[in-house]
Amino acid sequence: MKKKLLFACTVAGMMGWADVTAQQDVHFSQFYYSPVHWNPAAAGATRGDMRAVATYRNQWASVSTPFVTSAASFDAPIQTRNMGDNFLGIGLNFNHDQAGTQGMSNLNINGALSYSLDLGSRYKKPHYISFGLNFGFLQRSFNTPESTWDRQWAGNGFDPTINNGEGMRGGKLARGNVTVGAGALWNYTFDDDKRFYLGAAMFHVNRPNMSLIEDFDNLYHKFTYMAGFELGHPDRMTTFRPNIMAMMMGPNFFMNFGGDVTFDLTDRTAYTNYKNHLAAGFGIYHRLMDAMIFAINIEYSNFRIGFAYDLNISGFDVATGGNGAFEILLMYEPRFGGPDTQRQKLRRNKGL
Repeated sequence: MKKKLLFACTVAGMMGWADVTAQQDVHFSQFYYSPVHWNPAAAGATRGDMRAVATYRNQWASVSTPFVTSAASFDAPIQTRNMGDNFLGIGLNFNHDQAGTQGMSNLNINGALSYSLDLGSRYKKPHYISFGLNFGFLQRSFNTPESTWDRQWAGNGFDPTINNGEGMRGGKLARGNVTVGAGALWNYTFDDDKRFYLGAAMFHVNRPNMSLIEDFDNLYHKFTYMAGFELGHPDRMTTFRPNIMAMMMGPNFFMNFGGDVTFDLTDRTAYTNYKNHLAAGFGIYHRLMDAMIFAINIEYSNFRIGFAYDLNISGFDVATGGNGAFEILLMYEPRFGGPDTQRQKLRRNKGL
């Protein structure tokens, strides 16, 4: 019976992840707006004085019960006078993933601490390398109010009132553990509207055991790689941003790549303290061997709202009818110090 329970948990976990495996962590189509999820060194690499992001993702709604992921993150830079142009970054993020009808869910809460070292920045041309640490708590749970077991077979059907013999209290199994990780990020700005970033991180360094029964299910190490370029033309008020992200976790491989174009609909000026800035953009990305992603976003003042739709093109489209996922994102990135302060000068172009 324990083997049957393990099989049920494994199947539920497999259905929960986009790469059809219980050991593939969650992912987002608009990954470039919440970098602290993928690299602790990105904590504090903001264009303002803080960054708060909330994301909701509904995946495979056409397949019985949709798989839902909710996430939020916060990060901010911290600088003191004796640090020169170097600064610290702090971050906090969480995500919760609910998979399938059997209630397989994962909760991940992480804290991040980073240090950014100035490599010779000049006005409007920041140049930094950052290192970060990640400390987190993971919880995997399996809620089985709708599950049936062989002991509950009553001859002509299943009777849920019969003891299933699994010893689950309230029909739920859960396992929690801690996880640690580290990352690095290089960020170089050529001028006010041309920048490049490159980063890598490793999560689950300690390979925490997340088995729901008396067994071992140690998470694989997770490696994430991100890179991007921003090319803007102030006169044309247009910015092009190609991005790529790859994630490896054991035998699983995931890659998103593509780009987006943003059009400034009103000029960003010091006269308005940047508060009336309005921009709109769209992007096309590809998740390797899985989906085409179409995204739009609107930015007003310190707020950004983004929408993304995944069109499934893998073999699973037989079941989904091509309906992949819908994702909505809300970001708040204020500039408390104003456009002409030292804080803004250092960080406005460093942010991802």
